[in-house]
Amino acid sequence: MDIRTKRLKSIYPTAPFGVLKIGDFKPDKYDAFEKIRAEEISKIIPRFKNYIRADFVKNNPICHYVKYFKKFKKTFILLQQMESIFVKGLDFPAVPPAVDALILAEMKHGLLVATFDIAKLQEPVFIDVARGDESYISANGKEITLKEGDIFIRDNEGVVLTHVYGQDMRTRVDGDSKDIMFVITGVEGITVDKVETALKDILYYMKAFDKNILPEEFEVIGGKE
Repeated sequence: MDIRTKRLKSIYPTAPFGVLKIGDFKPDKYDAFEKIRAEEISKIIPRFKNYIRADFVKNNPICHYVKYFKKFKKTFILLQQMESIFVKGLDFPAVPPAVDALILAEMKHGLLVATFDIAKLQEPVFIDVARGDESYISANGKEITLKEGDIFIRDNEGVVLTHVYGQDMRTRVDGDSKDIMFVITGVEGITVDKVETALKDILYYMKAFDKNILPEEFEVIGGKE
């Protein structure tokens, strides 16, 4: 189902988005995921050898996000997170399994991914473009006013995520979350195949925690026709 608004389609017509919904998630195999993560990290680390940010940001899809964030005079948030882990050597944060899967997918593919506890969402959910007068409480507890032109996700109660400022506090996944929605939030220039590949990896990572899960929705929307 296409959850993009008419405003989103008119302003960012070729930006792709991926949606994955999983129900009744019961993680019980943490060792399996840890093995997969170690294998994936071993493949990511060489990309940061002799790291120079000015060169790294020319890579696809990072370059498209960097261009997008510059419009708002912001540094691409995922770039900063990558540098913390692969340049500064900080550990991955201790987070719920679904967020573990999200972070690993982001690090591997360079795409922004959000995850929501479906039980906390007030559906319907839409991907929209901010007019600049919307606000929400971010995951760090601060009230944020959106920047005009920023891509954001909203439910029937309000804003749940923006590209520039990230996730809200209300709909965050926690250790008890069972019904989960992942959204890969792209920008102009990113291809559908990259989003689809990342979405498949997220499902693969989640199955490492719970082999019995089946996707209730798996869809890539938008992108070039």
